[in-house]
Amino acid sequence: MELYKKYRPSDFDEILGNKSTVDLLKNMIKTEVKHTILFSGPSGCGKTTMARILANKMNAEIVEMNLSDKTLRGIEGANQLMSTLNSHPLYSDKKVIILDEVDQATRDWQKAMKKSLEDTPEHIYFFLCTTMPEKLIKDIHTRSTQVQVELQDIRTLSNYLYTICEKEQAKIDKSLLRKIADASKGSVRKAMVFLDQILSVEEENREELIKNIAVQGNEEVIDLCRALLKNNNWNNVKTILGGIQEEPESVRYAVLGYMSSVLLRSSNARASEVIEEFREPFYVKALLVNACYLLNL
Repeated sequence: MELYKKYRPSDFDEILGNKSTVDLLKNMIKTEVKHTILFSGPSGCGKTTMARILANKMNAEIVEMNLSDKTLRGIEGANQLMSTLNSHPLYSDKKVIILDEVDQATRDWQKAMKKSLEDTPEHIYFFLCTTMPEKLIKDIHTRSTQVQVELQDIRTLSNYLYTICEKEQAKIDKSLLRKIADASKGSVRKAMVFLDQILSVEEENREELIKNIAVQGNEEVIDLCRALLKNNNWNNVKTILGGIQEEPESVRYAVLGYMSSVLLRSSNARASEVIEEFREPFYVKALLVNACYLLNL
């Protein structure tokens, strides 16, 4: 089992950091849980995990939906969801509906759900989770109790990774754990995924792998991959290249990995073109720049 799943918190006391947020949710259990709560924060910081824990503390029946699903995020999905609200749960007196990636919902969905989010049936609770609250209409915000979830600082996260390694009886240098924490940009989930990758290789290969992981998590490199895939104009690609400080060979590996993932999901001739242009090693940045230029001719 992946580490991030194995060690996913099941209780508020297991949550890393976010003390004020955890205290707020604990106090809700003692007093009153609001019927519509908006959990917002960066990817991998624990929004959905906190929503699940709160729902479990309420002894509620849990229904979870991801609104990145095209069949759920439009007006038809909203109408279907609203049609189920008056039915009572089978095994509890409360039902919590967790809506993950709610920022993917269309404006029609959001407008249709306004009344349901404000005047919910007594047994219904909506827990909305999003990385981009700015994409939600004002009416969603005003009808929701706001709960902000934060990323972790590097020291807290690296210490946590050390604790996980002890539990797994895995030996790993503390300096590598700090590099993993740094590469994950404060995301616990991302750090656990990276740790899984590091522990899967021999010790002598870990330093090289962490370099590639750091590049893969670099926003500029990801922007470059997207720009190459979309065949963006050269001026845009040139600007992105100017902000990349990593070694060109590490960037090449990251781009190859990104394009490989695209091809494994579906056929994509452009991804194949990028792989072909990135086949040979880039010993200097000029070769990286030239390859990107040739792809934009």
